[in-house]
Amino acid sequence: MIWLAGMAALLIWALVSWLRLRARMRTAVRLEGNVYESDRADGPFVLGLFRPRIYLPFGLGEAERGYVLAHEQEHIRRGDQAVKLLGFLLLCLHWFNPLVWLAYALLCRDIELACDERVVRGMAAGERADYSQALLDLSRPRRFVSACPLAFGEAPVKSRVKSVLNYKKPALWLAALAVVVCVGAAVCFLTDPKAAAEDAGEDESERVAITAQLDENFPAQVLYYAVNCTVQQVEMMIWINVERAEITDLTCYAETEGPEGETLLLFRLGARYKLAEPENVMPMGGMLIEDGWLTRIDSGGERYMLLSRDGEDWRYIGVVTEQTVSELGGDYEAAALELYERVYAGSVSWTSNLAVSSLYGIQFMFDFDFNWTRIEASCDEGRLQQEQGLRWTPEPDTAEATIVFTVYDGETAQYCGSISIARTAQPSEIENTYTARLNCPGLSMTAKGSNMGATISQLQ
Repeated sequence: MIWLAGMAALLIWALVSWLRLRARMRTAVRLEGNVYESDRADGPFVLGLFRPRIYLPFGLGEAERGYVLAHEQEHIRRGDQAVKLLGFLLLCLHWFNPLVWLAYALLCRDIELACDERVVRGMAAGERADYSQALLDLSRPRRFVSACPLAFGEAPVKSRVKSVLNYKKPALWLAALAVVVCVGAAVCFLTDPKAAAEDAGEDESERVAITAQLDENFPAQVLYYAVNCTVQQVEMMIWINVERAEITDLTCYAETEGPEGETLLLFRLGARYKLAEPENVMPMGGMLIEDGWLTRIDSGGERYMLLSRDGEDWRYIGVVTEQTVSELGGDYEAAALELYERVYAGSVSWTSNLAVSSLYGIQFMFDFDFNWTRIEASCDEGRLQQEQGLRWTPEPDTAEATIVFTVYDGETAQYCGSISIARTAQPSEIENTYTARLNCPGLSMTAKGSNMGATISQLQ
């Protein structure tokens, strides 16, 4: 009975605290998105589990607000409000154990330190000093442990300021060692040998090995893009169950100067795909299967990969088919320039600022302006959400990324393509300008304006 009474008291106290805080914020004024300002807010905090809101006190300066919002948005991105609530529920169950109280206090502190580390990761020393000053200016009096808001400055300010000012990026070897230790521990303690043996075949079937059988050496970036293009093609053909793929040719068919003075190089992307069950694949649309290998994907024929080179910097532009080259009279240079102009004509640029509160300033939104039932997509860098289209968010250090997507109408794949994203400018550590280029036959991309994203439409 005593245990139940203690647990009930903590839960009731947390509920009353939450209701009182909601009542205090009832007069808050919406600033933008999920950000509100209130004259009754002692300091910035996040409130809400499923639809979290950020509350700010009035009178914050622009720079100070940027640091605050970067911190609070990191809480939301990490789902810290759910983690802290779970920790509080465990505390309610074990309220009689002083070690659990200590663990909960350390959890709250580590949540704040982890967010600080994430925010200052790309900052210079001067910016970290400004961020530390914001911690001091906005620090709140330490109160009894609360299950309600994740407040900016809730953890002991002294330790947070010291951590921010002394922040150093973890050494690569240390990070690698940590990964090895974690994987080793997982193998030793988390693996069920019987289940592992049963699942081994399934895991192996999901892996697709990409190998290169080439007669000459190529720059690492060229090989990277060739492998990436091959992976994209495998993902687009998931319905035929590709076992592995081989890159057999990377002959350069054209080298010409681009409109911006860079060098454009068109490589023949010769590849073949080993089918797991070739007898169950019905060749269609120009597909060619030889000895269990898919050697021609469709009636478009061979693929040619266009890259641009500026000094030692290589950049992926897109892929053109053999059929398109033939339509241009077999002129590979003309095909390279045509693809370049087509891709860049349909490109969209926007600026991502991690310090602003609105997701419109952070995410890039790709809306598909035609009827579809579902979209399957993945990206190799950044974070991708599929909500009424595609929502891509860069990490602070993201320089380029590729989104591969398939658009379905019912069970029929309407379009398969990719979106290449590259950082073209970096005005500050938290502000980046990106350019997105669509590479998908039958679709075009236009900017929506005001940094609001892009609309992808069917070609008329």
